[in-house]
Amino acid sequence: MRLKQPRDGYRYNSDTLMLYDYIWQFGRGAGFGGAGNSRGNSCGGAEISADLNARGSAKTRGAEISPLRGRVLDVGCGCGVLGLLIARDFSGVRLSMIDIQALNCALAFQNARQNGIDCEIFCGDFCAPLEKWTKFSGANLAGFGASDLEISANFSGEISKFDGFGAEISQISNGNSKNLDAEISSEISQISNEISPNKNQKISVPNAQKFDFIISNPPYYDPQILQSEHPHKRISRYASALPLEGFVAQARRLLTPRGHLIFCYEASQIAAICAALAANHLNLIALKFVYPNREKPANLVICHARAGVRTKTKIHQSVAVNEKNCYNTQTMEIFARANLESVDS
Repeated sequence: MRLKQPRDGYRYNSDTLMLYDYIWQFGRGAGFGGAGNSRGNSCGGAEISADLNARGSAKTRGAEISPLRGRVLDVGCGCGVLGLLIARDFSGVRLSMIDIQALNCALAFQNARQNGIDCEIFCGDFCAPLEKWTKFSGANLAGFGASDLEISANFSGEISKFDGFGAEISQISNGNSKNLDAEISSEISQISNEISPNKNQKISVPNAQKFDFIISNPPYYDPQILQSEHPHKRISRYASALPLEGFVAQARRLLTPRGHLIFCYEASQIAAICAALAANHLNLIALKFVYPNREKPANLVICHARAGVRTKTKIHQSVAVNEKNCYNTQTMEIFARANLESVDS
């Protein structure tokens, strides 16, 4: 699958692909937990095969036997990588995606179209009421000056106003990123103050608008640490753009009665994650820790919570991304299954 993503901006990384692997394993049915226990690494240049034909893809297994089906929402979708992979692999999925950054919505729209995947894309604050979300389409976009929505390498050009959402974001480039940073920060603050629901406010969401699965690699970097000056990277990475408590609370409101919330987050925040889930009556049914390598502490945790069920938490076998400073065989198998080709926009 070919995906356009910004050359100078936030780009998807192994976090999203580890989350994709977990969801893919879940979608295949019982006994999931990772890409196997294979050892070794890719440093020697040996060819690594995911043996996908022997295993069978989730799509060829049929949507009727996969637990991963129905309405799926990818929150903070970026260029669309996670949601598009899941929609590609599971024919029973009806995909929606949302992002607060207009540039990401444009990239996700283009990537979905170029890969022949039907979905709906919303631009707006995930924590806002649904009526405040703006549905994105080619008609929403102006100023790129090309029919195929080409986005230049330095983001030059204009993303004009969307109906009902956002301030103009214009001429995104290295030369004026500091000014734009202040403008976007002001925009997010305004959205949060004006339309984000109060945590004590009960909001009714019709069942027809709810989702069977909400999946996400949300921004989770501590906003108290030194932040990137690049606005696109900063909003995509730091939790101030989507606080954990608000993310979980809104996910609970938008899930069907027995819906699933599957997301990854900073491993050191596990206590806060458990507290947020408990406060919103979501049961943590599974955890999987991801390590940069076996000599270092886990830096990522994949959380699988569910509404309307009571079950003990299953701790899946952990995974290490690297071995001897190279991606190991297990990681390379996950990358091979994703089968992605990135193109700089």
